[in-house]
Parts: sequence; C-alpha cells; structure tokens
Amino acid sequence: MITILGFGLAGAWCARHLISAGERVRVIDPWESTTSTRIAAGIIVPIAGQRCKPTWRIRELLPIARTAYPSAVWRDVDIVRAFRSDEQREEFYRQGAKGAYVGIDVVEFQPDSMLGLQAPYGGFISQDAAVVDLPEFLNDTRKLVEERGEFVVGRFDAHSEAPLTTTIYAMGWHIHNHPLWSWLKLEPSKGETIDVESSDDLGSRVVSNGTWIVSAHGRQRVGATNVWWDLDPTPTDSAQQRLLDDYESLTGRRPRVIGHHAAIRPSTQFKRPMVGQHPERPNAWICTGFGAKGTLFGPWAARELVQSILNGHRIDHDIDIAHLRT
Repeated sequence: MITILGFGLAGAWCARHLISAGERVRVIDPWESTTSTRIAAGIIVPIAGQRCKPTWRIRELLPIARTAYPSAVWRDVDIVRAFRSDEQREEFYRQGAKGAYVGIDVVEFQPDSMLGLQAPYGGFISQDAAVVDLPEFLNDTRKLVEERGEFVVGRFDAHSEAPLTTTIYAMGWHIHNHPLWSWLKLEPSKGETIDVESSDDLGSRVVSNGTWIVSAHGRQRVGATNVWWDLDPTPTDSAQQRLLDDYESLTGRRPRVIGHHAAIRPSTQFKRPMVGQHPERPNAWICTGFGAKGTLFGPWAARELVQSILNGHRIDHDIDIAHLRT
C-alpha cells in the first residue's frame, strides 16, 4: 500500500493514477473546508498574466486535463478578458505578431462591444478554456479511495522522519519547512476569493480583467489575489476591497459579499510543479508546486510521478526535482 500525505489536487490525482494502475492507497488528510484547492474556481486559462502570455505548455496539457477529469466536474467555457490599458492591448498585439497564440483559439473584441462588460480598451476571448468543480472532484476522488483503499481523516506529522514504506508528500505549502524537503525552496503565496450575490448567471463565460468572475452553484466567485508577503490564511479587508473594485470596473455594479475565503498555495519561483524522489530517502516522493495553475498541471504532473514510482519512468525534465539538487 502506498501512503499519500495530503489531499488537494496533487494528492487526489496521485491517488487516482495509482488506483487506475491497480495499487491500493492510504490517504491521510485533515479534510478541511478551506484549502487552496477548495476555494479556487478551477479555471483553466489559455492566456494569462499582465503580459497576456500563453499559459506554460497549454497546448500539450489542456487535452490531457480534458480527458482526465470526470465529465461531471468539467465545464467548457469562454474566457472574456478585458484589457486594463492601451499598453496591455499593445502587448497582446506583440505576442500575436511573434506567433505566441498559434494553436490557441483566441479572438479580439473591440472597446465596449461586449454586452454587460465594461471594456474601454477592448479585449479578447479565449474559446478553448474550462472550469472544473474542484470540491466535487475531491469528493468524488475520496469515494474512490474509500472503495479501493483507506482514507484517514486526521493530521499527519509534518516533521516526521523519512518513511519506511513508499510515501508521497502532497502536503501543499506545508512542505515549505519540512526537514526532508525544505531545500526545494517553495515560494508559498496567499490567495483570496470572495463569493458575491448576483442575479446574473454567466453560464459558459468567465469574465476577467486579471481578476476573474465565474458563476457556480447559484452565486458568483471572484478572485484571486496573489501575495507572497502574507502567509496568514485569514481573509483581509484590503483583498476584499480590491476584488470588489475589479468587479465594479468590469460590470459597473458593486455586489453584496456573501463569502470570503483565504488559503495558501504551494507556488514555486518558476511557476511550475516539482515532483520526484528524494535524493537520499528512496521511499520518499513529492508532488507539489502547482500554484495557481493546479487544475491544469495536476493530472499530468501526478501521472509523471506515479509512472516513475511504479515503473521507473523518467520524469519530465521541467518538473523533476532531480535537477534542483544543490
């Protein structure tokens, strides 16, 4: 039996791949209601950031994610992104001129041409995007684990010695100070989201100006902030005001807040996952560093790790911790 410590996206996907391969798993997780996976909107974004650059390896990883997630939790959407300035629109043109969007389904729209959206600088629509219901995905995967193995609701010792049997550390940002893994130098980041009351159902659209708005379960979720200097997982007034300001700048309305959430992501300096085997403890493996792109990275990164554990597969160089040893 293989033990998995932690059950966010990393732990859940490791469990699914191991079970698919016929392995029994034992998951240990506190099953908390507020985690970085549970408060995330689960959006897969083809073009992201202030410079409107394609998400890392999106053309390769999107088809993997689309076929991996259960259809019940997957929703295809269009992302309607409003430019914040003339400079950002020009950057979009520069990216397009050098071929950055080849193979990505993207269409520009003109200023103030989208009904219900304030976009004085115009924007673009990414038509090959998705939203995944991550809480439901975790619930579904837990049931699978309970059928094929063991799910222990409890807290693991984050500072325990190296394991005697094969163990996957999928503890999210808590790996940051772990004696086995602190050398990986995670850069945890705090993210906050709010839930707002709205009569508008965006349906198959996500609207964004860097801050996104998505409809789900009868309300809208707005997010997400991203800071490195505050690792206290407590919601802040400043983040709520920023999200409300962005919402108002997109829609012209200021909604009523009905929920506010904060959690810490396991981010990395290079904005990509870190997976692999401990250099000195062969029973210890790690799957972490998904950051804000975990919905996209999860199925692939966990598969790379599981295949390495089970059959010696060489992990993709870009995410293998073997290349981070100092």
